[in-house]
Amino acid sequence: MTQVIKMLVVVVTLFAICWLPLHAFILLIDFRPDLTEYETVSQKHFFVIVYSAVHWLAMSNSCVNPIIYGFLHDSFRVRYIADHCCFQIIHLFQLSNRLLSSQLQTLGLITGSE
Repeated sequence: MTQVIKMLVVVVTLFAICWLPLHAFILLIDFRPDLTEYETVSQKHFFVIVYSAVHWLAMSNSCVNPIIYGFLHDSFRVRYIADHCCFQIIHLFQLSNRLLSSQLQTLGLITGSE
């Protein structure tokens, strides 16, 4: 049970870290609309860059959650490793099998139909 609580605390904390800058930026613009009145092009570029950065940070929260689950949840991690390691072993076996077959064909020990 403590593992679930720990994972929940991490998920909520990262959610707050990711989304707080965007909400603070939007609140700032709501209370100070004069900040969107640009005097120079560089001010507009700065505004766009800041908005893009905080928006990207907020959206990155969706990418962070699966990583959190992978590190903090044992059954998820075990299943992930089992699925991907098994796939890699099968893939390596298929590659080595093809390589061996092509070498045996080159040596004339087997024909292409076997």
